[in-house]
Amino acid sequence: MARPYSAALAALLLATPAAAEPIRLCAITAIEGPSVQVLRAGEDVGAKIGYRIFNADRIVTGPETRIAIGCDDGMRAIIAGGTEIDLGTITGASESESYSARMLRGLAGFILPLVGARRFEVRTPSAVASVRSTEWSVEVKDGATAVFVREGAVAVLAAQGSDLLEPGEGIDVKASGETGSVKKWGKKRVDAMDARLGAGWE
Repeated sequence: MARPYSAALAALLLATPAAAEPIRLCAITAIEGPSVQVLRAGEDVGAKIGYRIFNADRIVTGPETRIAIGCDDGMRAIIAGGTEIDLGTITGASESESYSARMLRGLAGFILPLVGARRFEVRTPSAVASVRSTEWSVEVKDGATAVFVREGAVAVLAAQGSDLLEPGEGIDVKASGETGSVKKWGKKRVDAMDARLGAGWE
């Protein structure tokens, strides 16, 4: 489901000296809606297409706003309205370490090509979802977590259990860490999620 990078991201990558960069370069590639903040050390640094994204940046979207982030290794994140996500070590920690983000509330979809042996984790208040290469979504509402896999496989770890999700499967984890059963998600639920994520997820 990969798509070409936007001209804004391509220009950013060409304009930045490679020697001074982290493992991956990431930037905002699309904004739909009127309200989004990029918080860096607690300060809103603004959000425009082409703006660089760094480790520990926090994205906060209004209820009618979606934002897409693209990285030079093919990773993409689509962040739905009403979401708060700390991007943690999204640009990488080292060539051998895993990297991660932290979902506080809302919904995000991730498209992650296979890049070396490093794993990508999304941590929520009630679960940790970990992958190497896949297309998947994570939603946090009132401390509970829902994870769905479109392609590939995702390992989900919670306080009271762990599961491996395959394509078309999802799981709900309560705020307490209690996991429900792995299920094939119905078309209605998947379509509702797709609509919230928008065209960047399709």
